[in-house]
Amino acid sequence: MVAHPDGTCPVTALLPQGPVNNVDLAVAAARDQLAAEPQRHSEISAVLIHLLDHGTDHRPKVARAIATLVPEARPQAAARVRGYLADRASDPVPAGYPDWYTPNERYEKLALVITLGLLDPAQAPAARAAFAEADTRMVLNFGDGYAALGPDYAREVLARLTETAAGGRGEAEQAAATMAKLDAAYHLEACQALATVVAGGVPVGLVARPLTALSPEAVQVAVSIAIASLLLDPASYLSVQSGPDLVDVIRAAGEQHASQIDAALWTLVRDSANDVKLRLEAAAKLPPSSRTQAESQILGILDAPSPDEKASASPIRAAVADAWRRIELALATYAPDSLSGLGAPATQLDVEVAEAKLGYPLPEDFKASCLIHGSIDILGADQGDCAHIDLARLPDMRDAMDWGDEWRACVPLLAEPDGSYVVLDLDPERVPGRLLYSDQGGEPDPDDVRAPNWLSVLERFATRLEADALADAELAAFIAAVRQDDGPSARELGAAELRRGQRQRVQAQPRGPEVGTVTDLPVGPDQVPVRVYRPTGEPRATVVFLHGGMWVIGDLESHDRACRRLVEAVGVTVVAVDYRRAPEHVWPAAVDDAVQVLRWAYDDGGATTGTAAGPLVVMGDSAGGNLATLACLRLRDEGRPLPALQVLLYPNTDLTLSQPSVKTKATGWGLDADAVAWGAELWVPDPGRRADPTVSPLFADLHGLPPAVVVTAEHDPLRDEGDAYAARLTAAGVPVRHRCEAGQVHGFLTLDLVSPAAASAGSRVFADLADLL
Repeated sequence: MVAHPDGTCPVTALLPQGPVNNVDLAVAAARDQLAAEPQRHSEISAVLIHLLDHGTDHRPKVARAIATLVPEARPQAAARVRGYLADRASDPVPAGYPDWYTPNERYEKLALVITLGLLDPAQAPAARAAFAEADTRMVLNFGDGYAALGPDYAREVLARLTETAAGGRGEAEQAAATMAKLDAAYHLEACQALATVVAGGVPVGLVARPLTALSPEAVQVAVSIAIASLLLDPASYLSVQSGPDLVDVIRAAGEQHASQIDAALWTLVRDSANDVKLRLEAAAKLPPSSRTQAESQILGILDAPSPDEKASASPIRAAVADAWRRIELALATYAPDSLSGLGAPATQLDVEVAEAKLGYPLPEDFKASCLIHGSIDILGADQGDCAHIDLARLPDMRDAMDWGDEWRACVPLLAEPDGSYVVLDLDPERVPGRLLYSDQGGEPDPDDVRAPNWLSVLERFATRLEADALADAELAAFIAAVRQDDGPSARELGAAELRRGQRQRVQAQPRGPEVGTVTDLPVGPDQVPVRVYRPTGEPRATVVFLHGGMWVIGDLESHDRACRRLVEAVGVTVVAVDYRRAPEHVWPAAVDDAVQVLRWAYDDGGATTGTAAGPLVVMGDSAGGNLATLACLRLRDEGRPLPALQVLLYPNTDLTLSQPSVKTKATGWGLDADAVAWGAELWVPDPGRRADPTVSPLFADLHGLPPAVVVTAEHDPLRDEGDAYAARLTAAGVPVRHRCEAGQVHGFLTLDLVSPAAASAGSRVFADLADLL
């Protein structure tokens, strides 16, 4: 801090009774006094400029205040900062504390360069160069200031902070705190990035305290992050020595989050792997109406089964618990109001009383489920999905049925509107545990088996919920239809039949929006077929578009609608490439075609056809994204001019198919992993070559590639390899705008007629391109 000969500091004019070191208070006071006493403008400008000398960490914050409150003072403030950069000895901050600042000169200089960039936008590129060399501490301390330089700078910060957060809980919490300081426009994007970190097993905790300090649309994501963190590390987040803990902060964010946090607390209560103290602490955080029940369950379950019983039941209990975790997570994420339909856990005593009244033992899976939820009444779920009335009422329900002695072992779970039932058969002489059907109240039909056991009901319901956990109802219906299709696989159909089917589907669709002109022509020495779409006005850029289709299907028609939408939304010329496909043409034919068209677009397109305008962009979806990346790598290695931007949608980057999502999303989401494997086998017949960087760009040296937009989809077997490629680009110093579209599936760009949410996801990609041109 600057020393003042008379022992005073100009800041006391703003904070006569406050600490002169509190820059936040000083800036707030300056804002208030400017509003109340505008005649003091010059005096307050001088005080704000003086605040630049109140410490290194505060300088970017003060620069933002100057630019916002007294913009006419920016030249004077910038001149002061330039002087400090030119002559370090003239800077009073390090001069006052040389022992600290001498070994931290890079830290101090970064603060100054960012501060100067905020005061003089022409100096922002110098800040970018310095930030590229910043270590983690610098990113955490100055990331919010650097982000204020503009959207591109903010996304660089988000990428660096996301990478930092993946390093562990401590790093994640620090990164989250810095992200919360960014402008509200980036809160949702920051929370979505942190959600991927939590999904990777790293707890983040609270993004902000209070959570309502975030933008409204980011709060729900932040709540989900906090709850997931609680479940990952309950011992750290459930109790604190003083002040409100994570649970209290979530509750303070609004009553609408109560069901989510209660479900998470019940998960901790039920998990016998947690020690008793922690489970009781979780119970104590439940509402009073549930607390006693939770505490009783903890003690009851601990005392109930013998060690042998517990050991023999553990696989079934674990499977039931896992199914319920899936159900609760899907409900908490996509239908939190439905959580109120899950009853409190039954106690061991409740189970024993029910069994005594029924005269039969309950199946182990149904018993384990009741110890989690004693009743289930979820809106939209019938008993065939997952529902039953309260365990204590089941014996009375059974006794009310006039089914005769033969069916005394059948327990109705819940009535359908027409009086039909799904019943749990407990008879040891039949197949105990099966779920039979009672049509309109008649006797159960032993030949109408609705499920082999209760565990299968839970797992089926969990799977259905996960399918419903899509971006909208239309996409969920589309995926449900895909799952019901028992037709032959891509491998069984073959390339010719797949292409025929795709042509029929495309011909049945309405054509996309009208554009200025559409021309088919051959380009380059090998006369590669392309289709050129021109806007009605002057184009902003030229986009070379490479379609997807596993390197086997897809053509100019399959993506005609998408190209028209792109032209209309962004006002660009689109050059769609009809590259050679497998199995007729194996690698590297398609890459050769992509490179040839890019060379043509860069060198000759404008002169020969008038298509080239503004920057050149390469864009591809799926296999087309793979070709776009490989073409950029080839051009870089040849020393040729590169596109200004690469836009990659759910790209194939790892033809070894070794990323986790290839297994976790292998089937049932619209693109089967086996279809991808089949396409890779046709395009690159030699298995040993599929890990080659010229085939799988995930394994390539990515330095020097163009800035990128990488967009993946949550329910896509290619998700992880796309996310990993974005991370590798960032690590190589390539500016990247990356997101994973929640609830989306592979191919959303061409699903705009199926799902409004898919159409919106495509529109966001177009907006990214427009923003970066």
